[in-house]
Order: sequence, then structure tokens, then C-alpha cells
Amino acid sequence: MKLNLCESKTILQRIERGIDFLGYFIKPSHTLVRRKVVWRFKKKIIYYKGSLFQKQDNKKNINRGFVSSINSYFGHFIHANSFGLRKVIWERKLKEMKIFEVGDGFEKFMIKKKD
Repeated sequence: MKLNLCESKTILQRIERGIDFLGYFIKPSHTLVRRKVVWRFKKKIIYYKGSLFQKQDNKKNINRGFVSSINSYFGHFIHANSFGLRKVIWERKLKEMKIFEVGDGFEKFMIKKKD
């Protein structure tokens, strides 16, 4: 193979600084979720919270979409060292809504069943 590397796009640095790859920041000792991914998730939570309180007629569809989105992000987070991140997001952003339950290890969210 005769490959040519574009020098303006190639960055050589020490592995200890980590690698930004597919929504993760990978270091030799651990893997973190990229800050931009966390920021987008928090922004999406704020959007859905506003939608839940404004659109009462379409609440069931919004809840399903919200739960799907939460589980998608948490499925992404689970592949990194992110237990603390998932716990903080649950306690600070989602727990107050009182319409969700959380699985063990903050891995899966569900809509609470009515008693």
C-alpha cells in the first residue's frame, strides 16, 4: 500500500494525552465520554423537559421519545468509565421529574408504571 498522510491533518503526540475517537476520550488507563456528547445530552434533557410541560396532549409520545433518547445516550456512556456521570445526571436532571425509574447501576431508564 502506498499511503500518503496529509501533514496538516496528522497530529503526532504522546499516547498519555489520549485519543478523541467516536464520542469517547481514550487514555491508556481509562475511557471517558467526550464533553461535547455530555453537553448535547444535557441540552436534549432541557428540550424534553420544556416539551413535557407545554404539550400535555402528546405527552405519551414525548415520554417514549425521551426514554429512547436517554437509553441511547446511557448505552453510549456505559462503554466508558462513567458511573459517576450517569449517577449525577440521574440525581440532578431526571430524578426530579418523578416519571422515570432507573435500573441497577444507572444503566436503563423506564417510565414509571401507575400504581
